[in-house]
Amino acid sequence: MESAAEAVTEIRGRLRHAGATSASFELIHALTAYADRLDKVGRVAEAAEVSAEVMAAWWHQADSTVQFLQAVDLCSERLVRSGQPEQAHACIVEAMGRMRRRKRDTYQAGAWHDLGVRLLALGAPHAALSAGEQAVQLYRDRARAHQERHRELEAEDDWDDDHRYSEAYLLKRRHEELESSRKEVRRAEQDLRDALLALSACLQRLDRLDEATAAAAEAATLPD
Repeated sequence: MESAAEAVTEIRGRLRHAGATSASFELIHALTAYADRLDKVGRVAEAAEVSAEVMAAWWHQADSTVQFLQAVDLCSERLVRSGQPEQAHACIVEAMGRMRRRKRDTYQAGAWHDLGVRLLALGAPHAALSAGEQAVQLYRDRARAHQERHRELEAEDDWDDDHRYSEAYLLKRRHEELESSRKEVRRAEQDLRDALLALSACLQRLDRLDEATAAAAEAATLPD
C-alpha cells in the first residue's frame, strides 16, 4: 500500500511541476490502485475519499462517461460499506444531475442499472426510478440494435460467394457468424429483462402497481 501512496505522491509532484491543471490518466490509474489497496486492508472510508477524487477526475476527461459512472458506483458502494449511506445517496444524485449535460448512449446502460439498484437499496425509490428508466431505455435501444443486425445478417445472400474457400468452410463460417449474433441478441435481451425487473421493483416501492406489472410482464417475454 505504501508503494501505491508513493506513486500517487510522485505523479502529483510531476504534474504540479509541469503546471498541469487537471489529473492525467496516469494519476487516475494510480489513485484507483491506491483506493483498491486501502479497501483491501479495511480502510474503506479512506478508499471512498480517494474514489471520489477518481470520480471527479474522470468527469473532466473527454469520452470518459462510462468510467465516470463506474467510479460513481464504486465510490457510493464504498461509502455504504463505510457506514455513510446518506453520502452515498448524495454522491449518486449529484452525479445524475451532472449527467443531464451529457449524451446518453447504450454503452452506459449497465452503469445506470447498477446506480438504480443501489439507490433503491438506499431507500431512495424516486431517484432509483430515474436511473432505472434510463437503464431500461438504453438496454431496449441496444437490444433492438442487436436484433436488427441479426435480421440483416440472416438476410444476407452472398455469404457463399467467396470462391477462395470451399463450400464447407463458408457454411461453417456462416453458422459461426449467425451463432455469435444470436448470443449477442440473447445477452442484450437478458440485460433488458434484468433492468425491467429492477424497474418493476422500484415502481412497486412507489405503489405504481399497474406500471410495475407491465414492466414485469415485458420482462417475462424475454429470455432469463
